[in-house]
Amino acid sequence: MTERLTEVQISDIWNAMPGGHKGFLKEWGYMQFAKAIEEAILGPEKDFSDLDTLKAELKWCLENNAGPRTECALRWALELVEEMEEKGGEA
Repeated sequence: MTERLTEVQISDIWNAMPGGHKGFLKEWGYMQFAKAIEEAILGPEKDFSDLDTLKAELKWCLENNAGPRTECALRWALELVEEMEEKGGEA
């Protein structure tokens, strides 16, 4: 989602936080609420810490696996990983 949230959507996120509005300062606070809003707009945060391992595995598979269909799929996956790296981990 890349559009602004409605007041109803913001209220739904607020009410979904642990302990509801009573848990604001006790259980989660403004930073967790802000992260929940951000996730609702941008989607879950992605972890790209294993890209190097994945990239190495894809390269190994390309070098050691015969078959045009498999090679095409692996090459496509490797290109996507490299594109993600160029964009700084953003898909």
